Amino acid sequence: TTALSASVSGGGDVEEVSDSKLGPNAPPPGLLRRLLPGFPWHQLPNYLTYIRCLSIPIFMVLCYYPVSFPSRAPVLSLIFALASITDWFDGFLARRWDITSPFGAFLDPVADKLMVSTALILLAGRYGGIVAIPSAIIMAREVGVSALREWMAQQGKRDSVKVGMQGKVKAALT
Repeated sequence: TTALSASVSGGGDVEEVSDSKLGPNAPPPGLLRRLLPGFPWHQLPNYLTYIRCLSIPIFMVLCYYPVSFPSRAPVLSLIFALASITDWFDGFLARRWDITSPFGAFLDPVADKLMVSTALILLAGRYGGIVAIPSAIIMAREVGVSALREWMAQQGKRDSVKVGMQGKVKAALT
């Protein structure tokens, strides 16, 4: 099927009607969406989150094996950077295409916290107390913020602890 179909309104005008699964406020298809109309674009943000979740065991394995892996630090840095980019990109696409979902809103922060906590634990295991103390502080803050958000959601005030630009900048800088 095509992403757009035409319908004739009562006045004889032809208007475009989207049969895509993107939200009603999504912009018109760009080059990639026109070239690949059969791709499930409405699932792409969730697929990016799944990839981020799958990168965690890869990150762990590469951290320890093979023992004589000379480019370990740059490769691990690249995996973590790509995971961070997908964290931003999946949210960007979901908002731009108006396809946010409750499951995506749940899984995205979980994947983020799993990736960050895994990296912090692995760093603390490798470098000891000099990294363990800041790692524990960062993880305690993350658990506290998550608990606060959950509690506020139960109180019906989820929007009062919504992620803002300041938090995103803080996360990017730390």
